[in-house]
Order: sequence, then C-alpha cells, then structure tokens
Amino acid sequence: MADKLISVKLPKKSKSNTAGVPVEASKGDQERYPWGLRLRFEDEVIDKFSGLLRKTIGDKVSVEAVGEVTSISSSKHQDGNNYDSVEIQITAIRVSGTTDFDDGYTEATKKKD
Repeated sequence: MADKLISVKLPKKSKSNTAGVPVEASKGDQERYPWGLRLRFEDEVIDKFSGLLRKTIGDKVSVEAVGEVTSISSSKHQDGNNYDSVEIQITAIRVSGTTDFDDGYTEATKKKD
C-alpha cells in the first residue's frame, strides 16, 4: 500500500489571535504552511531541472524526494508544552515535468490520447 499524501496546511488563525501582530506585506493574511516546508531552487540546481523556468506561478508540480534524517529533538518548555522536531536533509529529488525526459514523456502520452 502506497503512502497517501497528507496536507500540512495550517489552520486559519482567528482574528483575535492575530490582532496587533505585524504582518509583512508580501505574506498577505498569514502563511498557509509551516515555515521550512518550501523548496527553493537556485542556479546550479535549476540547471538540473531546466523545466522549472517554463512554469508559471500557481502551476502544480509533483515532487518525489529521498532524504536523510539529520536531527531528532524533543524539548519541554516553560509553558509546559512539549515540542518535537525532526530535520531531514533532502539528498535526491524529482520534480515532474522539469527535465527533457519528463517533457518528452508528457508529449508522447498526450499524443496517444
């Protein structure tokens, strides 16, 4: 059985929880996903996924990755809450539709339909 995708979208905060809290203009109302879950590709990695440059904002892509657990921690804070974290270093990644092979496969399968 394959693992299913699990949404990591944050619940909306009520207005009373955010009153008086400054918000960066570029972030809009609030962040929709937890910090640290966004992937950023720059020059040397974009060279490996040249198809990323043909994407437009809002396009959906499928990402498959392999990573190595680099840190596991658990701590109890003064407020009595426990906080757990696991850090994973991504070591290999595949992004759908971003390589010449993917583009050729996509085009070939479209022609069969």
